[in-house]
Amino acid sequence: MTNPKPSRTRWKIALGVVVLFAAVGWLVAWPAYQQHRAVEEIERVGGTVERETDGTQRLRQWYLEFDRITEVHLEDAGITDDGLRHLSHLTNLQELTLGGTNVSDDGLQHLSSLFHLQVLSLDDTHVSDAGLAHLSRLKNLEYIYLHNTRITSDGLKHLVDLKNLEGLTLNGTTISDDGLEHLSGLTSLQYLYLDGTHVSDDGLKCLNSLTSLQHLSLGGTDVSDEGLKHLSGMPGLKRLTIINTQVTGHGVKRLWDVLPNCYVR
Repeated sequence: MTNPKPSRTRWKIALGVVVLFAAVGWLVAWPAYQQHRAVEEIERVGGTVERETDGTQRLRQWYLEFDRITEVHLEDAGITDDGLRHLSHLTNLQELTLGGTNVSDDGLQHLSSLFHLQVLSLDDTHVSDAGLAHLSRLKNLEYIYLHNTRITSDGLKHLVDLKNLEGLTLNGTTISDDGLEHLSGLTSLQYLYLDGTHVSDDGLKCLNSLTSLQHLSLGGTDVSDEGLKHLSGMPGLKRLTIINTQVTGHGVKRLWDVLPNCYVR
């Protein structure tokens, strides 16, 4: 058997190099293309993006979408559930605001791969308990805003593994005392807003373990002086809102005896 001719060998090597470079180019260009499409959709519906520059100037000249998208703001924009599928390619996303949109549970399934997400705003959307199930894998979430959504007490069970959660807004939802039981293990919580919910004195017992809590808002709830007793184990509590509750001046004074540095309104 004769050896391959040198020219044929060189041709095969050259072809292999071309294929290799093509594969590498595709691996780089395809994510950039997907990101470009996502940005186009975001801007088309009235949203904005924040970028974090990555790579050298020359690389950025070759690939226009090398900048990492870290924030997407779509408040009151025309984004739909189907439109959110474009965001699934923004794997470096850290903050996403969707307040005031028509987004519902179906749309949130497209966010389940955004593992770097830290801040998520869903205020005034159609999201319910089923939607929260799609967030249970996002372990880096630190702030979730759910003001005026369809969340119920049962839905909070999907948040129990989000141990990095520092802020949670549930104003205007139907959350009750049972729901607060699901929050008892979120010991990193610093900000908890429950205005206008169905929380009462019994529910505050579940917050005893939240020793990192700094701001607690209970305006418009059924909390009374008796409930404030359960807050005495929160040495870091700096601000407490009890407007339109059954709390009296006597109850506030008793709280100040234990937490003298807590501002109450």
